[in-house]
Amino acid sequence: MPNLTLASLQTRITAREYPDATYTSAFFLEDAHIITQDIWSDIIYERKGNTNWDIWHADTVSLQDEYTFPAKSSTEVGADYLESVSVAYQSDTYIDTGSLKFTPCKKATIEQKKDWERLSQELSKDTPIYFISDGSIFIAPDPRSTEVGTSRLKITGARSNAS
Repeated sequence: MPNLTLASLQTRITAREYPDATYTSAFFLEDAHIITQDIWSDIIYERKGNTNWDIWHADTVSLQDEYTFPAKSSTEVGADYLESVSVAYQSDTYIDTGSLKFTPCKKATIEQKKDWERLSQELSKDTPIYFISDGSIFIAPDPRSTEVGTSRLKITGARSNAS
C-alpha cells in the first residue's frame, strides 16, 4: 500500500522553509515528481511483485512505426511490465517545465491490428494507438518527417533488474 501519509507530509512545503529564491514551481515539481515515483513504485509492487517504476524514452524516426521494447541486458534495466505508451508528434512544451507534451496511446484492438498499414498512415494524431509484438512496440500513426525528434516516444512500466 502506498504511504500516502508520508507523501502528504513531504508535499507540505512552504515559502517559509525556503526564504531565498530556491522555492520555485520547478523546485516543487521536482519534489512532487520524486514522491509520485515512490507512490507508483509501491503500487506496482502491490500489483506485480518487487519491481520499480521507470520511464524510457526513444527517438522517433520518420515513417517508422516499430520501436524496440526496453529489453534488459547485463548493463541495462528493461521493462517487465508495460503500463503506457505516449508519443509527442509536435515540439510543443509545457511552459513551467519545458517538457514535451505527450499524447497517450491506446492499446490497439484485433481489428485495428489487421488494418495496421492503413492506420499507420491515416489515423488521427489526437488518438494514437499501439501494440506489442516480437519484442517491439508499434505505434500508429507513424511520425512524418516534420514530427520526429529526440525522446519523443515515452514508455512507462515496471523496471526489471539487469541480468
